[in-house]
Parts: sequence; structure tokens; C-alpha cells
Amino acid sequence: MAAGDLPWLFHILAVLSPIFITVTFYEKSLFAVHVALMTLAFLLVIPEGVFIVARPSRRRKQAMRLHLGLQLTGLVLALAGTLAMFTHRHARLKAHFSTPHAWLGVSAVILAELGGLLGVLLYFNTLRISRGLIGKLHFLHRMVGRLVIVCGFIAIILSLKIFDKQNPRNKGWKTYVMACAVVAQLAGMSSLLYPSSPIAAAITATTSGGSSSSSAVGLVPKQSPKQVRPQRSGSGAGSIGGGAGRGEIRRDLEAGLGGAEVGKKDSD
Repeated sequence: MAAGDLPWLFHILAVLSPIFITVTFYEKSLFAVHVALMTLAFLLVIPEGVFIVARPSRRRKQAMRLHLGLQLTGLVLALAGTLAMFTHRHARLKAHFSTPHAWLGVSAVILAELGGLLGVLLYFNTLRISRGLIGKLHFLHRMVGRLVIVCGFIAIILSLKIFDKQNPRNKGWKTYVMACAVVAQLAGMSSLLYPSSPIAAAITATTSGGSSSSSAVGLVPKQSPKQVRPQRSGSGAGSIGGGAGRGEIRRDLEAGLGGAEVGKKDSD
């Protein structure tokens, strides 16, 4: 699994999990609205926005625009879901933020707001931020994004009441199916954000049979003999030994494009 890649199964889970959870907890109240909006935000929209920007792409500007749009959409969904639950509990005179699920959920929303603000500042840079500060803000933006994923996923897992069989929110076997799906998605997001972690290695071995080879920039496909020609001496523009050729190949490898692109440049 190359850095930034995610097996198709996780994208299917990202679509099916919110649907299954929403249908399972459906009722004619704002609680169902809360469930639908929050699962859409934290299981589908925000994770897919992370995937878009994490995978290597030559169309970086388009990827960043799509990332920004998805994350802001996820933030709006999360805020609307929080408001729906607040209104639901207020109408029933129930206490607010009385469970770990509630605290983790509201933490995820607040962190998403902070991450969204940092993302907008970095994307438009209307404040003319210096390069040194931009690097620090980029790091902070990524760390906040990781916390959003962790808090959001754990909040959803806690909401399923897995170990409280007497709770009406526990739906029996459906609860365990939902929990397994959410945990699997969290593992997939962990492998995406930390490609050198044991979880990423396990997913790679499971999905590819361990046939991929590692490199300095991550796991990239092996190059076939036809794609790589022997190195020739000389410093011309068409030879691998030339400085420009090395620079182009190095940039391609750093972008995670793999052996096919390298072979194409070499044959030119």
C-alpha cells in the first residue's frame, strides 16, 4: 500500500456505516437527525477529505480545494448535528454533556472548528503569514486534524453502548456490526495518517499479500525489468546520469508515483 493509498473496502465502509447507523437508530425526533449528521460528518465527509489531501497527486491545487470543501462541509454537518442534539435534550429537560460520549463529541467539533480556521488561513493566506510561521501552522493543522479523527471515531463508538446491554441504545447484534465497522475505519485512517505504523503494515500485508516493496518514501510498486533500463554514462539530458534526469526521477519518487512514471521518463 503506497503512502496515501487506502484499500477500497474502507471507502465502502465510509459510505455504508453512516447509512446503517442512521437506519438502525431512526426515530421521529431530533436525535435521529443528530445521528445522521454526525455520522455523515465524522465517518464519511471528514475522512474522505483527509484521504484526498493525503494521497500523492500532481493536481495538488485541485486536491487542496476539494479537501477544503469537504472539511468545511463536514464542519457544518457536525455543528448542525450538535445543535440538533442540544435542542433535543433541552426540550426533554435533560442535562447536557453528562457522558464521555458527549464530551468527546463536542471536543471533536471544537477541534474541527480550529482545524478549519487554520486551514482557511493557510489556504488563502490573507494575513501574509511568513514562511517560518506557515510551517508551524501546517504542523498544528495536521495535529488538530488527527485529534478530530480520533475524538470523532471514539465518540461514535461510545455512543453505541456496546457493554451496556440494558441500554435501549444497544441494538444487539447490530451494535457489534456497527462497532466493528467503525473500528475498521479508524484502523484504516490510522494507517493513512501513519503509513509506517504496525497497523499500516498489517493492512498492507492483508490487502496485497506482502508483495509490495518498501522504499525511502513509503511502499511503492516494484519496477519490472522493462520499465528500468541500464544506466548509461554521460551527462546528456536524455541519460539517467544527467543532473536534470536525477532531479526529475527523485521528485517523481518523492511524489509517490512509483516505477511506471520513472520508466516513462527514463525511456524519453
